[in-house]
Amino acid sequence: FTYHTAVLLEWDHEQFTTVVELAYQYGLGGYGGKSNWVEDRDAKPMPALFEAMPGSLKAPWKTDRSEIRIIDVPARNLEEFKAYLHKYEGPKKRFVDPQIKYSGPITISMRSQDAIFRYILNYSIRDITYSEEFHNCQSFAADFYGFLCDNNDAEPYHPVKILYTPRRDLFLYAPNNYEDNLGLKWIDVEKIIAKTKDMKNFVETKNSDMKNMISESGENMRALFQKGLEVIANQSHRWI
Repeated sequence: FTYHTAVLLEWDHEQFTTVVELAYQYGLGGYGGKSNWVEDRDAKPMPALFEAMPGSLKAPWKTDRSEIRIIDVPARNLEEFKAYLHKYEGPKKRFVDPQIKYSGPITISMRSQDAIFRYILNYSIRDITYSEEFHNCQSFAADFYGFLCDNNDAEPYHPVKILYTPRRDLFLYAPNNYEDNLGLKWIDVEKIIAKTKDMKNFVETKNSDMKNMISESGENMRALFQKGLEVIANQSHRWI
């Protein structure tokens, strides 16, 4: 029995919250866009999230590689998010035993959406592997929460904490001058950001009908690939 762990970001505009999680590379695209964090996960013929994905993200997942997903969800605060968890709680539902391990205000000074995306890109590119023992959803969540909230006691939920070594420094430094752990040289993080913005523009152009549907239904969720690095001049004030 294993626990999946994610981080929830609350924003001071209180229009939506954002789920951040590390998981298998192409796990979302390879599984038909079926994310537990969105209401229409089981929609036919496909969830809106999968319809919005460019073809390059629809591929078989890789269990030895990782990706970090950023998905906006309609819950405006922690209490509404808890209500969503409980709505789908149960042995045969999405969440067997949802729990909140940590919650608190952030202490890092640079906490705009743009800054947060840069931290995540830095961390993700510096280590693109996935490992049940050393680099997984739980180790990322502990690193991310500990980094943003200055909590040196943050650790994975269970039982990975036995092998856990914090690597919060990976959030801070652009990978321009580093080789990742597979020996790949990353040239310029700004080019990665630019490509992400280009992909966002493409998706928004090709999926205007889907965006209208999301707006009408009150669902403000979008994945990282859909909204890119669009700057929202709001600051997060609470983390799980």
